[in-house]
Amino acid sequence: MKDIEKKGWLPIEICDMAMMAMKKESDVAIQEQAERIKALEEAGNRLALLMTNGTMSEIRQALWSWRELNPKKKDDSNG
Repeated sequence: MKDIEKKGWLPIEICDMAMMAMKKESDVAIQEQAERIKALEEAGNRLALLMTNGTMSEIRQALWSWRELNPKKKDDSNG
């Protein structure tokens, strides 16, 4: 064990704990993305339905909900 510490290596337990922490963070990020995608799908479906059958006020509200989830990207090339 002393030879490992002299060479600057980490004990396997510390490596395992670090890997588990990274996996947990990754799982949380994946879950957050899945929730965002589901919300975007629901807002898009609602907007599509209202565009064929809804009133203008309903469409505006649905469009606003969509834009809150998916804001317009700024184009930096024009200025």
